[in-house]
Amino acid sequence: HGTGMESNTKYGDSIYFHDNANTLWVNLFIPSVLTWPGRGITVRQDTTYPLAASTRLTVTGSGAIDLRIRIPAWTSGAQVRVNGTLQSIATTPGTYAVLNRTWASGDVVDVSLPMAVRRESTPDSATTQAVLVGPVVLAGAYGTTNLSALPTLNPATIAPTSTPLEYTTGSVRLLPFYRMHGQRYSVYWAVGSTPPLPAFVALLTMTGFEVAGDGEIDRGLLIPATLAAIAVGAVLGVVLYLAV
Repeated sequence: HGTGMESNTKYGDSIYFHDNANTLWVNLFIPSVLTWPGRGITVRQDTTYPLAASTRLTVTGSGAIDLRIRIPAWTSGAQVRVNGTLQSIATTPGTYAVLNRTWASGDVVDVSLPMAVRRESTPDSATTQAVLVGPVVLAGAYGTTNLSALPTLNPATIAPTSTPLEYTTGSVRLLPFYRMHGQRYSVYWAVGSTPPLPAFVALLTMTGFEVAGDGEIDRGLLIPATLAAIAVGAVLGVVLYLAV
C-alpha cells in the first residue's frame, strides 16, 4: 500500500467550507483557525481528536451563521452544546448537525462524538475483519514474532487499557495503525474461523513452458508448482520448484 503522505498537505483546504453567504461547514476535526473573509468573524477549533472524541469551536465576532458540523457515520449518540447548553438538534450519523443562529463574540460550541470499538469486513470475506475504534484502524503488535497465518480474533476478548486508543486481545496489544512502527503487525483478523496456512502452491496450467530444457516448448502441461520468484516483464520469467 502507499504511504499517502501527500494527503496530509491537503487537510487545510477541507477543514471548513463556506458558500460566500452565511453557511459554514465544519468537515474535519483539526486544531485550526478560520478567518472568514469579509465577515469579520473567526472560528477557532481546539481538539486533540482522535485521542479525545470531541472538539470545541469558539466564535470571535458576531453575525448570522448557518453552522453545519459533520457527524461521522461511525459515531452514535453525538451531542452538540452551545455555551454549555445541550442543543435539541438532529445529530444523525453521516449527516451534518445544523446550528442556524446569530452568534455573539465568545460563543462556544462543544461537539461530542462517541467512539466505540467496531469491526469491518473485507469486501470478499465476512470473516476477515479489521478492528477500529471510531475512525481509527487498530493493528495487533507482534514484536519479533513471525506470523505464518492470519491471526484469529475472539471479539469478546478485546479490552481497553489506560492509554487512549489502545486495547488488548489476549496477550496482543492493539495500537492505532498510524503508531505501528518497527515491528511485525496484523491489521486483518480471522473472526469466527481458523484460516489455513498459506501454502503458496499453485496448480498452473502452462500453455507455453519449457520443461525439458531442450529449447522446445511443451504445451498443455498441468504442473503442481511452488512459486519461488517472478521476473517482472519477462515472457517466461517464473521460477518454479516442480513437484513432479
